[in-house]
Amino acid sequence: MTLVIEGSENYLVKVFNNIKIRSFGWRKRLFRIFRPSETSLPVFIIGSGRSGTDIVTFTLNNSLFVQVYNEFHDDAFVNWRLKPLDHIAGLIHKSRAKVVAFKPIVETLRCRELVERFPDAKVLFAVRDYRDAVNSMVRFFGDRHIRAVKGWVKSDFKEHPAASERIRAFLRAHSEGTLSLEDASALYWLLYNDAYASLGLDNDQRVKLVSYEELVNNPREVTKGLAEFLDIPWSSRMTEGIFSKSVGKSPSPNISPEIEKECQKVWAYLAKRIVSAK
Repeated sequence: MTLVIEGSENYLVKVFNNIKIRSFGWRKRLFRIFRPSETSLPVFIIGSGRSGTDIVTFTLNNSLFVQVYNEFHDDAFVNWRLKPLDHIAGLIHKSRAKVVAFKPIVETLRCRELVERFPDAKVLFAVRDYRDAVNSMVRFFGDRHIRAVKGWVKSDFKEHPAASERIRAFLRAHSEGTLSLEDASALYWLLYNDAYASLGLDNDQRVKLVSYEELVNNPREVTKGLAEFLDIPWSSRMTEGIFSKSVGKSPSPNISPEIEKECQKVWAYLAKRIVSAK
């Protein structure tokens, strides 16, 4: 998550920011009590880890009109995974917010199932240049993605049955033997980002790509686009805490040529879709 609150190293600033966040949370609760929405739009925030899903969630949480369930909210999640969808439907039904946002990023490949269960739902698919994403994953997760990728292959993708056969075959072929941190993270990135095309999300008007790079470099423009997509009023508060310090700040990761070639292919397609959506 690339949220930088300037001066956050200062203890008093941290205290002030915590008070500010808590007070806004209470303001949102009161807003929903006195100005409840008749219906609530379900929104699912998905994408590979370290690709901006936290920033998108933080941005939406800065709106009076959005109720957010992060993956650590016990009301909606167990071990980062959504509770049964009938239960999720109940949370949506009882909400007084105009938008109810869930962040099931490890279940990104369930997206087609989610929009079939909730036909009026909208999806925000966060994407980020694979090079920065891989660097970030290596720093934050260490060898966790080595275990994850090898686990997927060993279980025949039991956790991700919607993964395309093409991407399954690619991961099988490139995860044998010793796997570097960079290669494992790149394969992890591939599984999630390939889903945008393989699940047909690129032709679904309910799904919006959210570019990490665009969001941190042009927060005002992009957050206005998010507000318009979700049909909620925009507020300058939605741009708070977003900075571009993590874009291209590290050298390109050392990814094996064949894996990098596949990443380049997927990223080129995503980048083209981002440009065409402007």
